[in-house]
Amino acid sequence: VCSSELSSGINAEYGVSTQSTGNNKWGVELAQEEYVKSVVIYNRIDCCSDRIDGAKVWIGNGESWEECGTGTYTGASVISVPCNANGDAIAITNDNDYLTLCEVQVISVEQENPSEEMDEE
Repeated sequence: VCSSELSSGINAEYGVSTQSTGNNKWGVELAQEEYVKSVVIYNRIDCCSDRIDGAKVWIGNGESWEECGTGTYTGASVISVPCNANGDAIAITNDNDYLTLCEVQVISVEQENPSEEMDEE
């Protein structure tokens, strides 16, 4: 069961879940390349919260992917994985268990265009 306070349109009772216990992937394409500071995962709060342990967060840029980090289940329902990289897509994988997500937030930071700063001087 997910928290009823979710802001997305995801089913607030159960979220989304894969149907197998290995090689699971969820992903989203961003509207444009962004500097992603972190990815925040809202986890189930009932029976299966520990399934998220070991899930990996990836950032894609074109055809290239790099791992941002691994989600570690500590008993909290919200897990933040630092990324600090540029990309146009995010993926979450779990090779060891079902992947169940209630909500995912991509925290990005607007970057200033260096050429615009030079023109102003």
